[in-house]
Amino acid sequence: MTLVVPYPPGGSNDVIGRVVAQGLAAQLGESVVVENRAGANGTIGAQYVAQAPADGRTLLYSQGNLLINQEFMMKNGFKVLESLAPVARTCFIPSIISASVNFPANNLRELIELAKKSPGKYSFVYYGDLGITALTSAAKIELLRIPYKGGSAVTDVIAGTVDLMTNSFTAGLPLVRGGKLKIMAVNAESRLAEFPEVPTIKEVLPGYLEVDYQGIFAPKNTPRTELAALEEQVLKLLAKPEMKQAISERNAVPNPMPSKELVVFMTEDRARISKTIAGAGIQAE
Repeated sequence: MTLVVPYPPGGSNDVIGRVVAQGLAAQLGESVVVENRAGANGTIGAQYVAQAPADGRTLLYSQGNLLINQEFMMKNGFKVLESLAPVARTCFIPSIISASVNFPANNLRELIELAKKSPGKYSFVYYGDLGITALTSAAKIELLRIPYKGGSAVTDVIAGTVDLMTNSFTAGLPLVRGGKLKIMAVNAESRLAEFPEVPTIKEVLPGYLEVDYQGIFAPKNTPRTELAALEEQVLKLLAKPEMKQAISERNAVPNPMPSKELVVFMTEDRARISKTIAGAGIQAE
């Protein structure tokens, strides 16, 4: 069996995907190979799996919301739910909104107040994700979107060239602990044990929802019996205490969801993302 991770090695998707692959291999008694096929913010690997034989032997491990983002933000965007069959959700990935240590606000409430006094003055890193874009919409504030395609964003925020960015918790934690960035807010279901004093975004902006979630997907035309068998094995694995611990140790929140519920969840996520993008006036690239 092959588990395709559509992002480079070392990121959250890759790290947790490998943990899941190892667990499945032990549970099934067969080899599960992780194959990184990065590019176009996950779309290349997703398309590869969508076009693979629909026999349950080639699966995708990906962030579902990021793929849906690309559906709207890329011309001829990859249609996730029309091309892939969700097998199960595995976890949520907390993220943080961070700023340079010299940024004049120290938390999200102060940031909102600052932005309302000076619309368009403060900027944020834009990778094609919707974290801060959704926040500006929910808070009714105007921030300057600075597009980035790679590498220098963190350096620029540390230097104060750009004011704000979204980091995965895994990537942001050492920068905050090292005194290079400070946290404005946490994007998670609840406050993080490492920073209990920092509120979640939804505490400040009730109704805000922009969660990063990961899951396993199969080619769309995979037989129902094969999908059901895969789902059973994945949910069985995710229910094991040792798997929950392994995921938690990698700064993720175990939150399994079966396929039918995941389809509904992703359909609602797609509608919400579409509304956010339309409201922000973002054009497909």
